Formats: sequence, C-alpha cells, structure tokens
Amino acid sequence: MRASARRAVLSAIVLTGAAVILPTASAAPSSGRSRFAGALFGKSCLQAPPTFASVDQAASSAGYQVFQNRMIGAGAHQKEWLVPIMPKAAPLLLSVISGPSRNGASNITVCGVSVLGASGPGLQQALSANPRLGRPRKIIAGPHGGTQVYWAVPFGGATKSPDAQVILAYGLPGTQLDQIDLILQTPQ
Repeated sequence: MRASARRAVLSAIVLTGAAVILPTASAAPSSGRSRFAGALFGKSCLQAPPTFASVDQAASSAGYQVFQNRMIGAGAHQKEWLVPIMPKAAPLLLSVISGPSRNGASNITVCGVSVLGASGPGLQQALSANPRLGRPRKIIAGPHGGTQVYWAVPFGGATKSPDAQVILAYGLPGTQLDQIDLILQTPQ
C-alpha cells in the first residue's frame, strides 16, 4: 500500500472506534490477528499496572510509529502507535490515555489495542488464555449485534482489583474494528 493511501486509511482510525474500511486482501488471517492482538495487549497492558510513561517507553523501545499524540478533555493525554503485523496487513493500533477522573479524586488510565479483521471469539479466547485474566466475569450480547466481554484484573496480589477491568468489544454494528481496553483507576 502506498504511503499516501496508508495515511488516508489510517486517518479514518479514531478513538471512538469509527468504521475503518480496508481491502480484505490487506488483512492477515483473523486467527493470527487475534493471537497477535491478544499477545500485544498482554505485553503492553497486563504485565504490570499500566501508566502512560510505561506504555510510552515500551512502544518507543519497540520502534512503533507514533500515529497520534495529543491532549484531550480536561488534562487527559492520549498517544497511539501503529504496530505492524506483516507486510500488506493493516497494522494494530496500541493506545494509552491517562488523566484525572471527573471529580479529580483519582487518575484513570486506559491501555488498549484496536484490531481490524480479527475474530471476536478468537480475541476472547486469546485473552482468556492469559493466566492474568482467565475466565471472563461477564459477557453481554447486544440486542442489535455486538458483544462485550469483561474480566477483572489482579494487580498487586492474587485478588481481582475492583479498580481494574478489561473490556473486549467486538462485532459492534457499523464498525469492523474490535477493541480491547484495560481501564485502571488509581488514587491521586
């Protein structure tokens, strides 16, 4: 794919998960994309409680190309990187957002991976195979399509933290993009 065409396609990727349309020939097999996305999420977001600095350092050390780096809302910082999988395949998007909660009593960090052309059930299987997550605690199938899967995350011990959860959203109507996010709330 030419650089100008790639920029045009990638400019369609937004944080809200808007639909991204890529030629199907450019996608890696969905099972491979699901496993790669699950592994990237585990390495980037689950090894320790993620911070903006730790995700930024890991992505920079890996040589991922910065896609977006901006301040949003009331003091939140967002940074996204393109993570190549294989030639001619759409890259994954690794992202981190960190900022104060609405009442300012805590900090919210969201570490996530967006993937196009994966298998939602394959992503769920890849995440469930991670010993840090295991079985999902809740699965919600939307009335108009789409599924959300939730896991509690143990950080700092064997018990699941009530302030950290992983959410996988796939098959949502109007989008081909699947999203995995870890949401962590820590005191200020």
